[in-house]
Amino acid sequence: MTEERVSVASPDGSETRLADYFKVLSCASRICILRALLQGEINVGELAEQLGQSASSVSHQLQILRAAKLVRKRRFGKELRYSLANDSVRSMIEASLKCVETWVSPG
Repeated sequence: MTEERVSVASPDGSETRLADYFKVLSCASRICILRALLQGEINVGELAEQLGQSASSVSHQLQILRAAKLVRKRRFGKELRYSLANDSVRSMIEASLKCVETWVSPG
């Protein structure tokens, strides 16, 4: 008697999409940006200053985060302001940070 193997892969390709998100999140600079955006909407200059990075570097990372639909931008007068795309992104970042804090805490 042989056992029938059941596929655990989803037909909608969600594993691939999740892997793509993890690739985007594998950059510490992007994590820093997402963590800063937990505080609310901010422009590139303020974000660059807060992170101690150049505005062009932050802009590049924001483009990647926008392409992954983790961040959105909004025009406010002449400036662009960035924020987390939605509450699901906020929850994912907060939960991930909490997991890491749990893993590295003593005892």
